[in-house]
Amino acid sequence: MPESAEPQSRTVDDHTPGASGQQLPPSAAAEVDRKHLQTAVTWGRIREDEFAELAQTYLHYQELAELFDAGPAPSPDPDLATWATTILQLESPDLLELLNLDLADEALLDRWGSSTTTEKNGSASVPQALAQLFATRLGSHAGLDYGHAGLNHTYGYLLSPVPTEFGRKRHRWTSQEVAHTLGIPGKWPLSQGPSPQQGMLAEVTAVLESVAPLNRPDAWSSPATATATAHALAMKVLRELPANGESTNGTRWTARTRVLRRADLTAEQASKGDQLLLVYSLSVDAGLERYITAFPVSAAWYAELKDPDENPHLKYNASLGA
Repeated sequence: MPESAEPQSRTVDDHTPGASGQQLPPSAAAEVDRKHLQTAVTWGRIREDEFAELAQTYLHYQELAELFDAGPAPSPDPDLATWATTILQLESPDLLELLNLDLADEALLDRWGSSTTTEKNGSASVPQALAQLFATRLGSHAGLDYGHAGLNHTYGYLLSPVPTEFGRKRHRWTSQEVAHTLGIPGKWPLSQGPSPQQGMLAEVTAVLESVAPLNRPDAWSSPATATATAHALAMKVLRELPANGESTNGTRWTARTRVLRRADLTAEQASKGDQLLLVYSLSVDAGLERYITAFPVSAAWYAELKDPDENPHLKYNASLGA
């Protein structure tokens, strides 16, 4: 990466007070995150001439994630939903505008199921304040360990500072991992220019519906009019695995795992890095199929993918909800 591609005013190691006046905590993973961005250039997810601009975007969401991780000042009864809204208004009003657009689209929200907000090791995959904001706006209970899978997958993971065994969840958005598997250039799904027509979740859902549609009779279409929805390249479904199971309380579910590869890539070209896309969806008690998550996987991971065993279980943070 040429030295000239480095951001001139700030770097991914800088930490300054945000508009809220709160000092952001130091990032212990700054060097790891920098290397992740550089790897994205090496593997071709990010062009060298895009690095400086994308690094600024990355820095913004890295700092915002750290701010959410730090949380508000201690108080006897903190209103985390209000605090989260205030932070977004001050630090990232454009992101709040996208979130508000998505929250206003009930048909869009119904395309997604439920997912947990914690990892198996107990760490929060979605910041608690953000999870409470989602729950409050959706009219659901704020103290649950699961929530709306679409909001968790997009805004929640974008602002998730907690590392998992598979890396930081926000990398799928901040270093163009998902966009690259789909062949979408630029800062998708976060760059829509002034007066956006739809939110981040709508952008992601519209693309998923074009490459891995849900098996359900009702239709949802993107509300974008003035701004065209991003278009993915043609995709080839490499494998589709169904799974059926039943919870301890008798709730039956059917899951579907699909792994896709861009049609313009050969198997050899797709063998380096995470260039395949996994899409996981779920229906509960013979209800409508809903998306749970979508994320990049490697060819090596795909080679180890096995058929469902005799005791199938929910995967990828899926939840049956209430």
